[in-house]
Order: sequence, then C-alpha cells, then structure tokens
Amino acid sequence: MQNKQIIKSVELKEIERKFTILDFEKKDNWDREFIIFQWFIENSENKETKLKLIIDMHSFVKTYVRITKERISNKEANKKVDYLNSQAINFKDLIGEPFIGKRRSVKNKIHLDKFLFSNGVCRFLLEDEGNHLNLENFCIDNQITIVNEVTDYADYRNINMATEFKIDHFKTLETIQKLF
Repeated sequence: MQNKQIIKSVELKEIERKFTILDFEKKDNWDREFIIFQWFIENSENKETKLKLIIDMHSFVKTYVRITKERISNKEANKKVDYLNSQAINFKDLIGEPFIGKRRSVKNKIHLDKFLFSNGVCRFLLEDEGNHLNLENFCIDNQITIVNEVTDYADYRNINMATEFKIDHFKTLETIQKLF
C-alpha cells in the first residue's frame, strides 16, 4: 500500500476485556452503530494487521483503515491505525482472505459485536475498553447476561473467528456499499 493512500496515522494503547453473553435483542440504538467488514492480511503470534471498512449507521460515512496490532498481553496491545482513502482497498483482491463481518454497537466504552459472517464460535461478543468498574451495572441496565470472560482465550480473537471471504460475501459487500 502506497503512502499516498494514507490520510493520517494514529498510535494507540488498547486495553480490553472480552465476554461472551447470552443471545438477546437490542431494543434501541446505542451511541454509535457500525457495520464492519474486516480482513486479516498478516498474522503472527503477537502481531496482526487487518484492513477494515467501517460504515457508520448514524452518519452513513464510510471509513477505510489498516490496523496493525502488537499484543503486549491478552488484554493489552499497541495499535497503529492508518486511515486510508477510499481507493486504497481493492475488495475483490481480498477474496480468499480470512475475514469477519459484524455489527458493532458502542455505549460508554463498551462494544457489543454481533457477528454476521464468522466461523460461528459465538454470535455476540462484549468488549470492555475501559469501563470495567461499571460493567456490572451497564449489563443490568441493558439486560445483558455475561456467560464467560474470554479475554485469555485465543479462540475469541477476531482473527481466530474469521471465515474465508468468498464471492458471495463480496457481492453482499457491494450491495451494502451502494446503500451508503
């Protein structure tokens, strides 16, 4: 990927915990709502690189990013986020690559992922990115039942939940992009 395709870069430290939850129907929109398509283009034991198309369901803005994550532990990682121009990712070239598709809802630094395309390890994954002191109350207020904390289980990393990006997924992505 050429540097001229990068609009800006941001470096972050990420601290997160992950939880499986019982299936439930969310009754209202949260503060932020996204559809995310994510492809994994590099993976090693402690480093992964992924490409993402993020569609904001409130503003209908599409964001293209490349994220390189270097894990410090199961909870902590250093991340570099490169914001890309809309021509930087050729989605057809990603056919055959591991990917996931999900709806992400965000409220109070809590992320709720509902997987649309994955290997089926779980349907929902709750991620706490800094609100752990109020997580119990948050779950009660939103009628969410936590089943297990899975932060230390590699099976629940998105890269290990991926499925192969196929032509049918590509066609679905094309249709979604035309809507936004």
